[in-house]
Amino acid sequence: AVDSQFVFDDVFERDVGQKEVYERSGARAMTSALFDGCSGVVFAYGATGSGKTFCIEGEDPGKSAVRQSDNDGLIARAARDV
Repeated sequence: AVDSQFVFDDVFERDVGQKEVYERSGARAMTSALFDGCSGVVFAYGATGSGKTFCIEGEDPGKSAVRQSDNDGLIARAARDV
């Protein structure tokens, strides 16, 4: 057996809001860093049905550009910050 160690920057409880995920995940800081020539990746990991797509896209990604919602995902929030 191989011993493995895994390190996470953050783990979010199921009741955390989209805004808090955007702030704590580093996505907001990464969006700002784009203008300094940096690149970045958001990696969402979890079981099927755990909310990865919702976290990234939000509740209704087609309408996020038109109106803001508490359920907007990381993409819509980053686009607004640009």
